[in-house]
Amino acid sequence: MAEGVIVLGGMRWRALQVSTIEHDLWIMRKIRDSGLDAVKMEAEERPDEFALRILDAVLMSGQALWLVAGTIVGEGKADTDWTPEMAEANYALLRTFTSEEDKAVFRSAIISLLSGFFAAGLSSANSFVIASVEQVKKASAEGRPEKKERVNMTPYGFSG
Repeated sequence: MAEGVIVLGGMRWRALQVSTIEHDLWIMRKIRDSGLDAVKMEAEERPDEFALRILDAVLMSGQALWLVAGTIVGEGKADTDWTPEMAEANYALLRTFTSEEDKAVFRSAIISLLSGFFAAGLSSANSFVIASVEQVKKASAEGRPEKKERVNMTPYGFSG
């Protein structure tokens, strides 16, 4: 199998590599619908607990199938061919697959998709801890109380 290509329902698919503005807006809505935009790593949470919470949020939201359907295209299609209607067609196909092999490939696809949120959450938590430690040191050196700044994870990066 070619790198980046998955086979579901006997059809070859690949993950989008380049996103259009239309796709960015569509996927941001699906991320919000899934609750992923609100999942943040807790201070005392272990990475495996955080990963399970991310997966749970998506599965409980009912958006897992939509997230995968909206981030893949049929092999041979250009990334810029993506449309919301293509995501709907992908969804209509994916939801009908019944083989255990297809189900296993789908589970791998959703885990792969969510790994980016997991990595962003770990990085966000680490940035928050590092920023907090640096702020405490600076405030102590200046003889003033520390001021905490919050670092928030967004679907495509971080905001202060």
